[in-house]
Amino acid sequence: MQSYPETRAEFSSLSELASLRLFIENYANQVEVDESTRYDIQLAATELVTNALVHGYRSQNGWVEVVLQRIGPEFHILLRDRAPAFDPTQVRPPHLNVPFEQRGFGGWGIYLACQSAHSMNYDRLPAGINQVRLVFAIIDKEMSNGNGN
Repeated sequence: MQSYPETRAEFSSLSELASLRLFIENYANQVEVDESTRYDIQLAATELVTNALVHGYRSQNGWVEVVLQRIGPEFHILLRDRAPAFDPTQVRPPHLNVPFEQRGFGGWGIYLACQSAHSMNYDRLPAGINQVRLVFAIIDKEMSNGNGN
């Protein structure tokens, strides 16, 4: 199984979300991640970083570290922050069968991140650090182009 070097970056404000998406795009292209999976990765990371900054840090600047690595057919993301403890894997999904007008605003970011990732795990690390690990299954480019057997 081929493992690629990891890369990491830190983000501290909502104004850096475009930089986050570009960071993911550049690494995903380097390690040959298909476009559909890259989109899912960008969506999940953007939603979870936004959630940490808006809710965890209460819209103040904060620290969020993003670590990316491709390991074989999987793409791993580690998101770490020092906001108050929060386990996104315990968030209840939004009410999907309630009419859109009655659902209210919000509550979709974590749901979308969970739905787009193959798996999502949470750990509370020493020194008060939240860590979320997302794993995405990478689509084989040959298979997605219809060239597979």
